[in-house]
Amino acid sequence: MSDKPIISVRGLRNSFGDQVIHEGLELDVQRGEILGVVGGSGTGKSVLMRSIIGLQTPDEGEIEVLGENMVGRNEDEAKNIRRRWGILFQNGALFSTLTVAENVEVPIHEYFPFLNCCSWTNRPPGSTRSPRPRSTSSFARSSRNSS
Repeated sequence: MSDKPIISVRGLRNSFGDQVIHEGLELDVQRGEILGVVGGSGTGKSVLMRSIIGLQTPDEGEIEVLGENMVGRNEDEAKNIRRRWGILFQNGALFSTLTVAENVEVPIHEYFPFLNCCSWTNRPPGSTRSPRPRSTSSFARSSRNSS
């Protein structure tokens, strides 16, 4: 087993205007390790996750995931890297109008539309189930809309 971490964060700095969220943050996560990030509301947990997975560009620092640099990638490059893992955000991560199986199909359809394997893609117009509910956002959709 390699000693190289699967997630490595070095010198991370994130800020919004004058509000500094992270300054000089260092983090390593080894293969098989389970890590919980705990903190109060507004302490930067989500900002850290968004930076690690490439949905937010940090002000400074280096982030490497599965041996790939996540900073400075264009959207196509980042999307190709994100295909190698799955993310499930807390609260609203699943489409409440879809079954569990259909929720699993959403990223398959997003990344591999040519497979035409999703049960909801052939629903008649006006069907009550929709893969794009108004109040929920998926990882794939969030990443496409982020700058």
